[in-house]
Amino acid sequence: GVRRPKGAINIAWGVGTVQSFPFSLRYLQARRRMDLIGSRDYGDTRYTYAPCASCMSPLFDDPAEPEHDVVFYAHAGKTEKMGIVIPEDIPTADNHAGSLEDALAFIASGKTVISNSYHGVYWGLLMGRRVLCLPFSNKFGGYRLPPHYATANNWQSEIENAVAQPQMLSLVRAASQDFKAKVDEKIALFG
Repeated sequence: GVRRPKGAINIAWGVGTVQSFPFSLRYLQARRRMDLIGSRDYGDTRYTYAPCASCMSPLFDDPAEPEHDVVFYAHAGKTEKMGIVIPEDIPTADNHAGSLEDALAFIASGKTVISNSYHGVYWGLLMGRRVLCLPFSNKFGGYRLPPHYATANNWQSEIENAVAQPQMLSLVRAASQDFKAKVDEKIALFG
């Protein structure tokens, strides 16, 4: 095994813990080396809930007013493979769109956000937008409060059922503060 430097602490924050993929020895070994694991998957009782820390960004405090009824924030590597065809009249960006600021400005521009990107769904929920999720794996099941789900085939008829979760931001920020307290405690113990 790899020796860790004296005083080093291994902490995983906001990692997916329920995603299905083939057995991986490397993944198992990495998990065993962790002193503290925070899972972004709400309801995975093996770990403390620790959502993606991007929720702490002040960019969520006052998102711009929406300019479009619907926007599509696409996963660059999966959208075509899923057979998703986005009508030309729906503004579209993907998760290779550049900075966090750019991605959030695009997502904020829609009253309803449609996404097959984990973070596109997450950020849309944090802004209190109506969200429709097009999942391609089980990693989309662990949001603190759920979006509405649809498929690559039926999503256009499900747009009207998109769900807003206005309390999501305060819930995930509180969970992040709670996990940070656990991190601080661990650091104090090792210090």
